[in-house]
Amino acid sequence: MDYLLYFLVDLILDEGVGATKNKKLPKGVRYFLFALILILYLGIIGVFTVIGISLLKESLVEGILTLAFSLCIFIVCILRFKAVYKKKNK
Repeated sequence: MDYLLYFLVDLILDEGVGATKNKKLPKGVRYFLFALILILYLGIIGVFTVIGISLLKESLVEGILTLAFSLCIFIVCILRFKAVYKKKNK
């Protein structure tokens, strides 16, 4: 099950990013894939944020570490989207 989940996420993220940059696909398909990838990233970040907030009630240190991890994922996602979709200036 773990390998199947890894395969699906890898397929969606890696192939989806490549497909959204492909000019041969219709704009509707590219926008749908971009939205799907964005929702997946936001869902992962949201889950870690909710877990961090719920852990704050039980253990302050674990909650802060989980929220910091969620913030790191958010920053990495922003940097990756910026690197992938940055237009090259000539």
